[in-house]
Amino acid sequence: MEGRIMRDLIRQVTKGYKGIKLEGQDKGFIVLSGKEPGSRQRVVIKVPPRLLNRDPQIARRFEGLAQAIRQLNHPNIAAVQQIGEKAGLPYIVTRVLEKAQPLVARLDQPWAVDAAADVVMQVGQALDHAYRQGVVHGNLTPENILVADDGQVQVTDIGLEELAELVGGRALDAASPFLAPERRAGQPAAAPADVYSLAAVLYSLLAHRP
Repeated sequence: MEGRIMRDLIRQVTKGYKGIKLEGQDKGFIVLSGKEPGSRQRVVIKVPPRLLNRDPQIARRFEGLAQAIRQLNHPNIAAVQQIGEKAGLPYIVTRVLEKAQPLVARLDQPWAVDAAADVVMQVGQALDHAYRQGVVHGNLTPENILVADDGQVQVTDIGLEELAELVGGRALDAASPFLAPERRAGQPAAAPADVYSLAAVLYSLLAHRP
């Protein structure tokens, strides 16, 4: 019964988008892709595998997080087209930078110091903007840093870890070399942990390994 309800809700969330395709799971989230009607802009849709707790406090926290994420507007942050919930199922729809690939796909390539520094600077600017809106990333890795052919960088999944916690799950990989020690110890997401993760990304670029 629960599986059928989830499938029905996912169909409601993705209604209106074209060419919907199930991409699999990423850090505990169900990931789908599609295109906006008209513009043909590619989007990624992520939903957690469980519903929001109906506790009023949880509902208020989710709405506060959603409002903060909606206010993110920065060239180095992947644009969130929609964030909300349908019958208790949270969802987030993000526009994907065209002709870009995750940084993780380029970790084994040689990086000049200035090129690596430019990537880290752009990510830092994205995080600074998010912090000013009261949102931390919580799970920064090369997988959610996109790099376009022209060098533009966009960060994805900002706020996604807090969303995972609101539905009683966690998107963290405790073995990740990019995860700050305090996060492994169970402490909540905070800016210093993001800075640790960003420093680990820089190390990976310069050392050509995690």
